[in-house]
Amino acid sequence: MSADNYVLIRKEGYKHQQWVGYMQCASIEEANYDEQLFCTDMLEDAIMLAQEQDTEYGYQFEIGGLYDNTS
Repeated sequence: MSADNYVLIRKEGYKHQQWVGYMQCASIEEANYDEQLFCTDMLEDAIMLAQEQDTEYGYQFEIGGLYDNTS
C-alpha cells in the first residue's frame, strides 16, 4: 500500500444512493475508482469503515466533484 494513501468517500446512485469508499493515492491529482473498499447506505457506517483503514491521510469526501478534507 502506498505511503501517501487516503480513503475517498462519495455518494453514488440515483434512486438508491449509497456511500462508497475508494482507496486513493494523494500524489495523483485525478481520482481513481478502481479499488472499492466498501459500500453502505449510512453515512455514519461509511465514516467508521474509512477510519478502520490504515491510511496516511485519513479520509475525504467527494461532493459534487469537489473534495472536502475531513481528517
